[in-house]
Order: sequence, then C-alpha cells, then structure tokens
Amino acid sequence: MVSPVAPTEHVPSSPGLVFWELLGLVHAQADLVHKGILLRGGVTIGKIVKSYNLLYGPALVEAYRLENRSAVFPRIVVDPHILEEVRVNKFIRHPDHDGTMELEHINDLLKQDQNGILFVDYLRTIKEECRETADYLNFLHVHRGLILNGLARYRMEDKIYQKYLWLKEYHKNTVKQFSPPVVFGKYIV
Repeated sequence: MVSPVAPTEHVPSSPGLVFWELLGLVHAQADLVHKGILLRGGVTIGKIVKSYNLLYGPALVEAYRLENRSAVFPRIVVDPHILEEVRVNKFIRHPDHDGTMELEHINDLLKQDQNGILFVDYLRTIKEECRETADYLNFLHVHRGLILNGLARYRMEDKIYQKYLWLKEYHKNTVKQFSPPVVFGKYIV
C-alpha cells in the first residue's frame, strides 16, 4: 500500500497527517489479523511521483528498504525522518499543536525495539480504539491463535518460525502491561 501525500505548504488541508496515516495503519493491521494476515512494511516521508499508473521516487525506494531490511518481522517500521519532519513542518501537524505536542500523539502509536527501530504498535494502540473490553479480548484471542498456529505450522522452517517467535514476544510483552491479570493473563502466549 502506498499513500502518496505532499507534506508541504501546497497541502494546507492535511492537519495531523502523519498521526492519521499511522492510526490508519493500526486499524489495517488489526483488520488483517482478523483475516489471518500479518503485515510487514515501511513508512517514510519524501518525494514520490505517480505517472502513467506507476509510482517511483526516493521515498518509495526508502519505504521498500525499510520493509525489506528493517521490518524483518510482521510489523510496520517507521522512518525516524518522519518525526523530524513533523517537528519542523507545521503543515502536517494539527493546527493547534506545536511539533512537541504532535510528536507526543504520534509516539503514542509507536514502539521502539531493543535495536532502536521504531514500529507501529498496533497491538497496544488497538486496545484504546476498541469500544468494549470484550472486543479487545476477542482481538487478543484471534492474535494469539494466529501466533500459536504459525509456531506449530512453521516449526521446521526456521526463517518463518523466527518471525512468529518475535510476534509471540511482542504479544506477550504487550499483554503483560495490562491489568487486571485475571482478565488479560489467559491471552498471553
């Protein structure tokens, strides 16, 4: 999925652009989990051109590089240059936010791994987006099942198995943050 948007003064109607794009990715990941699909990708900001139904440009190359080399596991990696652009470019922030305030909202959607790689934290963020706790618990149940099935199915294919091990740790570490443990504990992988 490529979402070309010009983050410049030529697009004054895009307040909170980065926040809303990332939140949309949270929802896309959650929706795809319900369909048994895990997503991997990269998000960056920069120049991209659409011509004759073709996309090209340095931002597309960078997004591909992020997906191919940094994402590795089922996650969407976020280029740190996006955060710098939000800090300095008022045209992609909410009109009532300065760079610091907008970054606080964006950082609520992200997680950083032990190697410093930023990625969209769909598992935690979708909890806040669910209207009812039961909806989130159902999501955790489906996510947990997807992981357990993947671990069983790919136990002899190490490259894929490692991706499910990473997902298992992400799931476990996220769920352990929530209380009460009596409710959430049974959803730990």
